[in-house]
Amino acid sequence: MTLKQKLKNNQLTIGSWITIGNSAIVEIMATAGFEWLCIDMEHTSIDLNTAKILITTIQANNMKALVRVAKNEEVIIKKVLDMGADGIIVPMIKNKEEAKMAVDFAKYPPIGKRGVGLYRAQNYGIEFEKYKKWVNEELVIIAQIEHIEAVKNIEDIIQTAGIDGVIIGPYDLSGSMGIPGEYHKIEVKEAIQKVLDVCKENNFPSGFHVIESDPTKLQQKIDEGCTFLAYSLDFFFLGDSARYGKSLVNNHLKIIYDNWNKKKKLLNEIIPPQFEDRNIVMLHMGKNIGYEEDGKGEDFLRPVLVYKKFNKDQFIGFAMTSKKPKEKNMKYYFKLKENSYVILTQIKTYSVKRISYIKGKISLSKMKEIYEKFNKIVTPR
Repeated sequence: MTLKQKLKNNQLTIGSWITIGNSAIVEIMATAGFEWLCIDMEHTSIDLNTAKILITTIQANNMKALVRVAKNEEVIIKKVLDMGADGIIVPMIKNKEEAKMAVDFAKYPPIGKRGVGLYRAQNYGIEFEKYKKWVNEELVIIAQIEHIEAVKNIEDIIQTAGIDGVIIGPYDLSGSMGIPGEYHKIEVKEAIQKVLDVCKENNFPSGFHVIESDPTKLQQKIDEGCTFLAYSLDFFFLGDSARYGKSLVNNHLKIIYDNWNKKKKLLNEIIPPQFEDRNIVMLHMGKNIGYEEDGKGEDFLRPVLVYKKFNKDQFIGFAMTSKKPKEKNMKYYFKLKENSYVILTQIKTYSVKRISYIKGKISLSKMKEIYEKFNKIVTPR
């Protein structure tokens, strides 16, 4: 069933809004299963050349391509239709005369006054007769109700021959009432309800642009009887998804931060250990870390002086440097790194061997100094 037929039958049809002039956006939106997409040329920087590419991409992805033209004007309407748009949404229709103008600009004589030209819609001149027939049978013309004067004249507008449906623009409607953007106020809601009631009484398809990407808002309009629905728009889907995902990350980081504070509090409650008796564990600390004097990227091991283990794999310790022995009978030399306190999750241990550090090579006073610094930090390095 075509979009035109659905509108005639007052059946539900859901599309969305394109404001970003890139065909990839259309291809992504197509995966959501919208029946139509509307290219916004009124409030965006999309020009005619970009609109033509978007129209082609929308249709190639088995959706109907509608264009919200910049204004109710003959040339712009003629051009977007000659580019092959399946329909137009005409802004700021306020009365029957303006509705009739939109129809005249979109349809050929004797119904309208559209000039005859040959371009993409007419298959570059070889299918004009076929296209002329299609215009009369399938071209969609939607009047946008976004002014309080339109609300007052809604009965006349929907009775205009050639108008297939109306769609309410809540932002401009609120603006025409002196409260731009405040479409949730009672007076705006009452104006919207009047449009919906008149359309319902006349079994005429009423539409609404649900700005939010919240699906419950869309369902609300379906429940109210709207059948021609624009569900949000490209940059809201993108922005809302990004913000939602980042909020989950932020919550996760907060949990980590809170857990760290709990462990730090636990550390503050225990007695400082005798550092001379601690063990050094040789650990792999990550890729391409070359802090060892003889280290070569991810293949080297980092010595860590273990302070306290929380569980099997998680511990707190102090990162160190080491100098490997050149001969078998030589001993390892370990040196404490400045500000080297770390809290780590042990992912992989290249050697399970625990090497007792060599007494005298690590200064106990230095260890205590770093331990005191450690107790003052808020987050781990």
